[in-house]
Amino acid sequence: MVDEVENCYKGLYLVHKEYNPINNRFKDYICNPKTNMYKSLHTTIFGPNDRLVQTQIRTFDMDKIASFGLTAYWDVNKGEARNVMQQDLKKKYQFFKSLIEIDSIFADNQDFVNQVKSELFSDKIYVYGKNGDIIELPKGSTPIDLVYKTNPDLGNTMVGAIVNDEYVSVDYQLKNKDRVKVITDDLSYGPREDWISKAKTSYAKEKIKEFNRK
Repeated sequence: MVDEVENCYKGLYLVHKEYNPINNRFKDYICNPKTNMYKSLHTTIFGPNDRLVQTQIRTFDMDKIASFGLTAYWDVNKGEARNVMQQDLKKKYQFFKSLIEIDSIFADNQDFVNQVKSELFSDKIYVYGKNGDIIELPKGSTPIDLVYKTNPDLGNTMVGAIVNDEYVSVDYQLKNKDRVKVITDDLSYGPREDWISKAKTSYAKEKIKEFNRK
């Protein structure tokens, strides 16, 4: 643990200078925090005696938030805690936005609980969008979920997607680290009703229902 964000990356440099990293095991959760607000740098390196060692590098404040979640804001940010927390939730953390969306769609308590478990507490995948942006989605998501999360207007004209340079259908199940480019056609009929069953996220399902109601 270090005092400043800048020193997280300096620390990473020192670790990689001393030990060879495994490239596909590096995670930058500082630039791309998890939905539960977790921030840290993760890297796995070949340590002494050929042992693999996972190294986590973060600030003391990040460690407090990793351990105590929202409540840590009051200790870390003092009198500005409320404003800082609200701004962070608006800008960075999809979890709370998704919770509100699910609540607005499911009137039945059991349906609400089931969707929260499926969408928010399931395993996550991280895929790359058109401009290299990292997008977090629940496991089992399709290009339908991705396009409605990033640009709902494009979702209404999507006809397919290119994943890792190969054409796929809209119901293709995305995998971790996939590179995704959405294919659109302004003359398309829009999302079919059967897309609802192909989508994983409640937001995508609601947008498809909304389009078909119109």
